[in-house]
Amino acid sequence: MKKLHAIVFFGLALSAAACSGLDDDTQLKDLDSSQIEDLCSEVESETKDCNGIKLTRDASSCRSNSGSVPDSCTATVGDARSCNEADLCEFATNSGCAKLAQCSGTP
Repeated sequence: MKKLHAIVFFGLALSAAACSGLDDDTQLKDLDSSQIEDLCSEVESETKDCNGIKLTRDASSCRSNSGSVPDSCTATVGDARSCNEADLCEFATNSGCAKLAQCSGTP
């Protein structure tokens, strides 16, 4: 359950990329803190029950969970867009979210 929440929150940390004008191929580790802040401010709040697990995406969670992206992260803005477009209940099976989860550092 902790890993699922980390995937959701990390994925949403940069999920508003579609509105930012960033190129899909830009690696998340190359974004500066102001770009991440801009992206987080564009996250629309949503809460959904996914088989008894309540998942939420919002700007506040984005800010508190984005931190610094590790140098080992290969996820791109396109991966973040893919994850953002996924239904909240589909984070575990979305390929963009999977790449983002690898960057979260959460076991």
